[in-house]
Amino acid sequence: MRPKPGAQAGQGRDPTGGNPQATQVCKHFAATGTCRYAPNCKYKHVYGSMGAFSGVAAQVLHDPDVEISCHHLGQGTMELDKDQDAWIINPDKELEVAANVAIACGIMSDDESSRKQLKEWCDLGGPDFQGPR
Repeated sequence: MRPKPGAQAGQGRDPTGGNPQATQVCKHFAATGTCRYAPNCKYKHVYGSMGAFSGVAAQVLHDPDVEISCHHLGQGTMELDKDQDAWIINPDKELEVAANVAIACGIMSDDESSRKQLKEWCDLGGPDFQGPR
């Protein structure tokens, strides 16, 4: 299970901030749980607890041409984590959200085999998800 933002060793509570009204997700926060621009980041801070969403975000983190749009996350998939002042993806929806974002960003095919690979990666909690690029 992925640690909550700010829970990495050697760090105190991270005042993540972010912009809850933003239409784009902060890729760095989604991938790592921290943001150097917090609390003034112009993007929405979102994370998932299974690691699926962070794995996808990590793959697109340094690609300036790829944006993770909030509409990829879907309706009713997020709730505000008041302790971390960030949005968390409902664990029951995280695989669906991660797959939708990965497909939209072009790092995963929209087929059953790729979705199965993503689920297996989450179940193992192991190596980075490697979808087709």
